[in-house]
Amino acid sequence: MLSRHTLKWLLRSRSLQLVRDRDPSRYVPGAVSSFRWRRRPLHYRPGSSDPEVIYKILLRRGTKAEYHIPERFNPSCVWDIGANIGAASLYFSDRFPQAEIHCFEPIPENYAMIVRNIQGIDRIRPHEFALGRRKERSRFGPRIRPSISADSRSTTPGRPRNGGKR
Repeated sequence: MLSRHTLKWLLRSRSLQLVRDRDPSRYVPGAVSSFRWRRRPLHYRPGSSDPEVIYKILLRRGTKAEYHIPERFNPSCVWDIGANIGAASLYFSDRFPQAEIHCFEPIPENYAMIVRNIQGIDRIRPHEFALGRRKERSRFGPRIRPSISADSRSTTPGRPRNGGKR
């Protein structure tokens, strides 16, 4: 039996593959899948956060959507800062057909997905750098989750691990 949430995903996406690819166990480094949105392929990494991003930005509707923008709002330029795979840039391009969209993404793997996803849309301009307060260089890479071992856990907050013995 499908959960209500899974059924919503399936009905909105019309893609069993996208629904299955939400599962983190499906993650394989370098693997890419695609989903059709507005008659164009949208590439994503199965098992990553990409399917959730697609759902929240492109498939939810109304006031529950990630971006609920008033109808009268009509910008000529939009900046998508931290563009991830470009889903918001595609949304803004679809929502504001006259606007020029600039998407900024410093992580090389995400930037590569943006380039694939915006192919053929000249109004979306990708930029492979981050925006910040200071002009500096930083290195971005995958987040590494620290492992927890018995030696690294504290037993009682504020008390030394060795029970106070020296």
